Amino acid sequence: MTPASVPVSLPPLLLAILGVGMATLAAALVVQLRRQVRAAWAETGRVHATSTARFVAVGDLIDDVLFETDDHQILTYTNRAFHELTGFRRRDLRSGLSLADVLDLAGDDVRREFERPDQDQGVRVLRSHVCCRDGARVPVSIRMTPIAERERSAGWRCLVEPVAEETETTPHAVEALLGDILRDFNETPRDQHTAAIGRALAGIGRQVGADRCYHYAVSADDRHLESFSQWYAPGVSPMSGDRLLPGLDHYAWTLERLREDGVLAVPDVAELPADAVPEGERWRSQGITSLLVAPLRHGSRIVGIVGCETLGRVRTWGIGDRQLLEAIAQICQRVQNHDRTATRLDEANERASDLVDLLPEPVAIVDADGRVVAWNAALARLVDRDLDTVRGADASATLDEVLPGAGAWFAGKAEGECVASDFFVDGDRWLQLSVRPLKNRECIVHFCDITRVKQEECRIRDRAERLERTVADRDQQLQLARDRLVATQRETAVASMVSGLAQELDASVGDGLTAAGELLERTSELDRAYGDGLMTRSQFEDFLDVSRSSSALIVGNLQRAADLISGMRQAAVDQQVADRRRPIALRSYLGDMLASLAPRLRERHIDITFDCPDDLEIEADPGSLYRVVSNLVMNALQHGFEGMLVGEIRINAGRDGDRLVIDFEDNGRGMTSEQLERMYDPARRSGGAGLGLHIVYSLVTRTLGGTITCRSRSGSGTSFRIELPLTSEVRRHAHG
Repeated sequence: MTPASVPVSLPPLLLAILGVGMATLAAALVVQLRRQVRAAWAETGRVHATSTARFVAVGDLIDDVLFETDDHQILTYTNRAFHELTGFRRRDLRSGLSLADVLDLAGDDVRREFERPDQDQGVRVLRSHVCCRDGARVPVSIRMTPIAERERSAGWRCLVEPVAEETETTPHAVEALLGDILRDFNETPRDQHTAAIGRALAGIGRQVGADRCYHYAVSADDRHLESFSQWYAPGVSPMSGDRLLPGLDHYAWTLERLREDGVLAVPDVAELPADAVPEGERWRSQGITSLLVAPLRHGSRIVGIVGCETLGRVRTWGIGDRQLLEAIAQICQRVQNHDRTATRLDEANERASDLVDLLPEPVAIVDADGRVVAWNAALARLVDRDLDTVRGADASATLDEVLPGAGAWFAGKAEGECVASDFFVDGDRWLQLSVRPLKNRECIVHFCDITRVKQEECRIRDRAERLERTVADRDQQLQLARDRLVATQRETAVASMVSGLAQELDASVGDGLTAAGELLERTSELDRAYGDGLMTRSQFEDFLDVSRSSSALIVGNLQRAADLISGMRQAAVDQQVADRRRPIALRSYLGDMLASLAPRLRERHIDITFDCPDDLEIEADPGSLYRVVSNLVMNALQHGFEGMLVGEIRINAGRDGDRLVIDFEDNGRGMTSEQLERMYDPARRSGGAGLGLHIVYSLVTRTLGGTITCRSRSGSGTSFRIELPLTSEVRRHAHG
């Protein structure tokens, strides 16, 4: 670059630099201005949203019905009271809820009021009907205020007041309203029942067209009527001094009507005679023209009132109105009684807390959260911890500190039924801890020093153990004695059996010898006749007859002797081998045993019959079964038929399911009631040792695992029923 060219190019460069700087500065100013505008719009939006939220919240707090529309008659705002009146929901606004949906615009005057020119900005009042979501129509009075934007109407802001109509309350309306009220109470917690009563009074007031509905309770001293809940119709100013009224004694005429008629209905207060109704003047001074009152009763005593009133207009109360008020009176009575009971319960709890500290027994009270709320002086002395150190502390942790192991136990028992447990403390002291839950989820914890009781229990336990050892020794000795007696009785039974068998054998052998001798003699005679050649045909035939009869007699007696010897051998084996169970064919076994006793029975002229199925078997100890039946027979011989010339014994055996049933009956002398009670006792009796039935009972119930029952009456014989398990498996199952 030459020096001559510098002055020519310098001014355009400066101008370019200056232009770029100005453009940059202008862009920065535009960006800053945009940020400020956006911030202003955001702040305006926040202020608008806050104002809108405040407006909505304030609108929901008031009981008047409010709504707003735009210039196209579309609803843009509704408050809580509007939705309660119409049944529409807030989300219905988003679907374009119009004025025609909620108001009856059929009349030209109503439609014209909402379509008047913008320049008329005054407040207007008109009558119409609100169309509810369920199809109901409510007569209302509407106060309309135009919403102005930029000197033109942008919609309407409306205040709606229901207007009472003089119509009779129908049973259907009463039933529907009571259903709504009861559902409201069922879904409302007890601590919010006062608000539910207020809603119920409002519903009744709208239904019957009243200006005021109220619920008063008689004070504790009966000197005043205290306001429980009240409702005023829209546009009606509350009365002064309506929160506290004079007691029922100041309303003598009203009280008398309530007691006689149950409900007081006054359609026109002005018609009441002043001299007969002193309270009428008070009603007239308050502007009351009609009233309907129902009492709340507790037994025969009136404890409150529920009523409806109209101000400035006469109202004729119908049957439906009375039924509705009586129904709400019953609901209010239950709520009032519950509140009275809760108050008394609180007072009782306070008195109980004072009494707990005076109790001589150690007691603590734990609340629903598991915290210690009471700890009396007796407990403080017992565990050396006073209330100030444990108040509000966790009950489980505190119990573990004063009684190791009690905390975990208490945590599992605090919400159960009344329980108790023992804990050993300090090695030589016993404490009993008892927990009794209360209805309010609190619980009472009771401590009891039972050291002396436990020490006495230990002494009693030691004495009981010594006594049990002594009894066991005595039982062992008694069992040994019983075994010796059973062995002696067994030997006696065997001796008796052998004696009987010997007699039977002697008779059989004697008959056989007689038959054999006669046969030998006739044979000798025939042999001589044959040798001499004098034998005749008739003589030979006589010999054959005698030979046949004698041979049959000899064979029969020998077979009988063989059977007796076989039965004696089996019985002897069964008697010697104890507790050896084997299958027993009952018919043959008992038949052989009864055959061995036949000589003794014939001596006493006793007939015996035995009936048993051929296929009946039992798995048991043969010796025990033998002794049971033989002892019953010998007991009948020795005692049952004593002093009798003849008798009869019947034995029947059969199956009943998995058990053997043996019925033993005799037609002997029987037993008296006293003898029947002591028949199994081991006592000496005439004619024997007195152990027969005792041994029978022991064998049946212990050895054979069965049962035995007896029926007897003096002069009518005796019967025994024995039931035994057929198999050892059934016997073990029964014992198990």
